[in-house]
Amino acid sequence: MALPRRVRALLPAALSMVLAAGAALAVSRPPDPLDGVKTSIRLKNFAAAATELQKLAAAGNPDAQYLLAVFYL
Repeated sequence: MALPRRVRALLPAALSMVLAAGAALAVSRPPDPLDGVKTSIRLKNFAAAATELQKLAAAGNPDAQYLLAVFYL
């Protein structure tokens, strides 16, 4: 079944708006301070991850505080 002419005319504009919104969200995301920690954990370098988590937790990062607590379970 074919789409009505009006819908076909608006479809490219709607698609462009969705893509632009997605690109804007991807660009505006701030860097994650835990990226280095996550990399260390993936590489099984737990001592380096714990050291970095201690620094971030002392600076008040709640995610780092939580992950550091999980390390000690």
